[in-house]
Amino acid sequence: MPCNDITEKIRVVLDKHDRLMSYSLNKKTCGGAVGISSLLIDRVAGKTVNDLIGLNETEFYRGQSPIDSVEKFLNLKHILAVKTALRAYTGDMPDDGTEACTIINISNDGDQIIIDAEIDIPLLTERIESCVAECSRCLPYKAEP
Repeated sequence: MPCNDITEKIRVVLDKHDRLMSYSLNKKTCGGAVGISSLLIDRVAGKTVNDLIGLNETEFYRGQSPIDSVEKFLNLKHILAVKTALRAYTGDMPDDGTEACTIINISNDGDQIIIDAEIDIPLLTERIESCVAECSRCLPYKAEP
């Protein structure tokens, strides 16, 4: 039976120079991966917080092989979730109630910063044109390999 809480949780790990080391995006209630929990890590690892926040989603696809609508939806969901969590971490959020992220915890051990946050999926999904334009509801996720 599907749950009614579609909130997702994200964990972002930065090094002491504010470069992305890792991230994972999972369902809050069951812990299941959203597609693959670190779907874009090979493309975003090592980038600075500022580079990721400033990343243009359209530019993100340049030079990449064509992908289907489900892959594009998942890619956008992941990159927007990372960007949204980092914007919340830096305090770069709108004051109008449209921000889709709530920081749950930030820890720093001197070598790495761990950011745990929750993502409000309806607000985030409104930003993903491929989903809104094609079906107006959440597309099915790919299973974790």
